[in-house]
Amino acid sequence: MASVIDHDTRNYYVYIYSGLIGALFVTALMRSTTWFMMCMRASVNLHNSIFSRPLRAPIAVRQQPVDCKEV
Repeated sequence: MASVIDHDTRNYYVYIYSGLIGALFVTALMRSTTWFMMCMRASVNLHNSIFSRPLRAPIAVRQQPVDCKEV
């Protein structure tokens, strides 16, 4: 029976397959975490720039006379 794989060889392939699946899982987790951090950083920078521009805008103060009725 040449088609039968012995127990040690089968365990070797199972370990290789398990290692590849584990590496795939870790890579996917790192990719998701990196994407989340990149999106959060972009969002914070966008909101900071949106809110800081009106704060730094010049204020046009015009002194208009108050419409007071004389008694």
